[in-house]
Amino acid sequence: MPVTFLKLYTSCYKLILICVINNISKSLLFNIYQLNIYIVVMIKILIINLFLSAIFFSQNTANAGNYTNKKFPAEELIEDLDYLFDNLEAIHPDLYYFTPQRKIDSLKAEVVKGLDKPMTRLDFARKAIPLVAALGDGHTALAFPSEERNEYLDKGGGIFPFDIVIRENRLLITSNWSDDESIEVFSEILSINGISSERILETMRQYVSAELDHYRDVRPERSFRHYLWAIFGFEDNYELVIKDEGNIKTAEIKGITKEELKAFQEKEEESKPYYSFYTLEDNTIGVIDFRRMRDIDNFQLFLDSTFTVIKKKNIQHLIIDIRENGGGNSRLANMLFDYITDNPYKMLKQVDLKISKKVKQQSKQNFRDQIEWYKRPLFYIMSPFNRELRTLFFSRPGTIVSLEEGNKTKPKNIEPKFTGDTFLLTSHYTFSSANMLAAAFKEYDMGVIIGEETGGVLKAFGDTFPLWLPNTNLYARCSYKIFVHPPYDGEVSGVIPDIEIKSSAEDIINERDVALEYVIDLLRK
Repeated sequence: MPVTFLKLYTSCYKLILICVINNISKSLLFNIYQLNIYIVVMIKILIINLFLSAIFFSQNTANAGNYTNKKFPAEELIEDLDYLFDNLEAIHPDLYYFTPQRKIDSLKAEVVKGLDKPMTRLDFARKAIPLVAALGDGHTALAFPSEERNEYLDKGGGIFPFDIVIRENRLLITSNWSDDESIEVFSEILSINGISSERILETMRQYVSAELDHYRDVRPERSFRHYLWAIFGFEDNYELVIKDEGNIKTAEIKGITKEELKAFQEKEEESKPYYSFYTLEDNTIGVIDFRRMRDIDNFQLFLDSTFTVIKKKNIQHLIIDIRENGGGNSRLANMLFDYITDNPYKMLKQVDLKISKKVKQQSKQNFRDQIEWYKRPLFYIMSPFNRELRTLFFSRPGTIVSLEEGNKTKPKNIEPKFTGDTFLLTSHYTFSSANMLAAAFKEYDMGVIIGEETGGVLKAFGDTFPLWLPNTNLYARCSYKIFVHPPYDGEVSGVIPDIEIKSSAEDIINERDVALEYVIDLLRK
């Protein structure tokens, strides 16, 4: 072993001394003889853990076979569907909160009826994913298999070469990476390969796990080319009917390779950093374009420099734009609030945790992974003294435990602190941690929210547990917590803006940012 007995002995001894010094439990004060016996037991546990881990790893490796062309018997597909819902019901805090169980049972019976012959797991996914999406939880979902898609791309398969946006049930092109330069940005796609845009969108929405109808257009926007392949089987070449300034034409478009797509996307990403700052109206208005909640260290540097500039230029009006923010690390919201408010706040009103056997097992593994392998046996003696561990490990499966959120967070006393007018721009894409940011911003009167209702809801299920179906190895995830955000009032809704401004299809075609224009006009007055 890479670690000596003496090192493990020393680690155990240090832990016990810490426990005693902090009065965690005086019963841990062993004599030397008892300590030696204890360490021997811990080493045995360690060896058993390593042995079981090796078995688990070998089983996972054996299961990671080639599924791309295999057809699975109907019995195995039905077994996977039953396995999935048995686990969803065991793990989820309230699986049928949005959709009654009798409706889901009816839909499931229809799916089972269609599993009457051997089929590939991609075909199986096409039938099963809408069933899981019908539950209405944005964080509980079954995914399309990735190996089949990767195999297609690795062989040079052609990818749909346009980015699109959906407005008023219309498909509008926002980026053209095809060889046909005559197709203008913001042209409207009327059909693809003989299927109307309306039917394409109606079908895609059935595959989106979401609480709110307007969020069911967000996922197809972001994954449109993948959905075309996974749902409809469109490959290589695409026949489009396009409307441009009233003129309708047909275009035969060749797909691009994954390398070409990656090059285009990287170039575009360079012009869209996670967060940026610019000024408007002769430096009287500052705008923070906050696209992603990632990279804490760089965000801190960004905030320091941005608010230094704001103070230096004496900017009195600040717009925070989170319309393109789908979430990430919620700590970035706290960091931002440090600069715009002095008032204490809460990001969450309540958190409930569903206890299940699988979550208990996974949580133990997650906590073990956070410490060095040779210290993992000591993990077991620490669990009774940690509240979260105690809740996870010693509560009975099937119970729901409320986790107190504690006191309000008091913003740090940071200089320079912004004291002017603050506006927050939101959209249907504002989701997850960005939705939490918007909810706290609204509840604690940090400024005025302008734009669209957010895509996340104020009572949301989240923190997901991963599942792999035993036969097809399809990946699913299931929420096991309930998050209640201020200002939740019992309604299923996102954060409602103080002033609702929606961009129409015509606004996009004419390249108008109506929400930003509204704020500027408001400040001019």
